[in-house]
Amino acid sequence: MKSCLTGAVLLEGATQLKVRGFGRTPSHLRRRFSRATFLAISLFLVISSLCAAAPDQKKSDSTLLIELPAPEGEVLQAVRTIAEDGVIHGTQIFAREPILDGAAPATSVAYFGKWQGGGHAFYKVRTEAIAPRHFKASADMGTISVRYVVEGLSAMNTKLQIDAVFVESGGRASPSDGNVETSEFKEIQDKIRAIEYEKRKDAEGLKAREAFDAANASPEHQRELEISRLQSAQTSLQNLQARYHDLQHALEVRVKDSGAEMKSAPFHSATVLRPLPAHAELLILIVTPHWYGIETSDGAHGWISREVVEALP
Repeated sequence: MKSCLTGAVLLEGATQLKVRGFGRTPSHLRRRFSRATFLAISLFLVISSLCAAAPDQKKSDSTLLIELPAPEGEVLQAVRTIAEDGVIHGTQIFAREPILDGAAPATSVAYFGKWQGGGHAFYKVRTEAIAPRHFKASADMGTISVRYVVEGLSAMNTKLQIDAVFVESGGRASPSDGNVETSEFKEIQDKIRAIEYEKRKDAEGLKAREAFDAANASPEHQRELEISRLQSAQTSLQNLQARYHDLQHALEVRVKDSGAEMKSAPFHSATVLRPLPAHAELLILIVTPHWYGIETSDGAHGWISREVVEALP
């Protein structure tokens, strides 16, 4: 058994819909998602849980697992770009050179072995690195390897796994302390946002062209355009309703019975921050095998055992 961390990190702007039970406007919800992202990444560095790893699917101690509310195609495009950008983010080998460049994409890495799971695996390798920062007990020359695994879960949800390890010339492996994985994820997240921005720009441009065509079209053509727009709007509404339902059930839970306790850390012996009433609805920020990192309706943060909550009806 290796130690690994499972983080549920929410992308800023994951949905434009109001989440039931929190009573906030979409703009407030987007800002809260942004705060949740930074909270989850910071807590990722200090909270871990045990999980199994097969020999040919080796994970480092700081494996980062994230479910992104984005299509697999967008995540693949973003990951492929970062895997080919030539930089190992979140580390350095000389104090005067804050960026560690010279990395190259690879089709496989001996340390991790051939990926046997689902999805698509990408690799980035930097050779001849001397005692890089943020790798535990690194003190020699060796190779930094980063692995990304992208797996689509549904039309609008994708799982991303990131591992980073430094293997010295003598064969000793030093896993990252988590800084490399979270820094690589930030670059991927920024790239996904850029892709979504370009898609919105294209959609707005298409609407502008359609409006121009409609203003200059014949009455018969205008009627056809109106019918087409109505059908497109109905389809979009159905897709939004389906996505809202999926996101709500993926990101929210409610307390089963009165007496549930919100704790300061994911341990039964941790300090109790407050009791929670029955049926209180909670936003999930982090997922571990036995605990949820949560936010309450009034913005408080803490941890709750997964045994005392249930999915929304």
